[in-house]
Amino acid sequence: LARLHHPNVVGVLDVGRLGPATTPGTADLAGRMCLAMELAQCSLLDVLGSARWPLVSACAHDLLDGLAHVGARGLVHSDIKPSNVLLMDDRRGVVAALSDFGAWASSAQATGGRAGTIGYVPPDFAARPPSPDLDLYALGVTLAQLVAGGALPDPAEARERWRDRVGAALVRIDAPPQLLGWL
Repeated sequence: LARLHHPNVVGVLDVGRLGPATTPGTADLAGRMCLAMELAQCSLLDVLGSARWPLVSACAHDLLDGLAHVGARGLVHSDIKPSNVLLMDDRRGVVAALSDFGAWASSAQATGGRAGTIGYVPPDFAARPPSPDLDLYALGVTLAQLVAGGALPDPAEARERWRDRVGAALVRIDAPPQLLGWL
């Protein structure tokens, strides 16, 4: 991960091990690996509900660039969601960057281990190993939340309503007019 140098991937500055515990209650942390990473202003979670179209559009471009960089190196993030997208100051202004690669996997070495967060993984996720298309799905859900201004309807509830009403449970998301032109 320390070699993923890209403006849309939070950079690792140093890697090390925590020393002996000096604070009561932290003995279980002694000897654990730790990462020193770039400082961010906030996460997308902090701006849900207040994001305007320029930020949504910039985040989409930034995160797709970051995912392309990660994927080109044979890696899969495996847990993209608003809290794992950080907003950082850059010479170009504020940029969105992928963070928290704690669940990452090498797409070439994926052995069926599961990662991700419910609501950000597709329904068939349990049937296959992590792959770049799962990251794209999670990014789509994350961007939909940014456009909608918060949490999306629970997919399980939506499917149940659809079954109950024979397909009448369509979910409408009010999107800014610029979205259609951008798509």
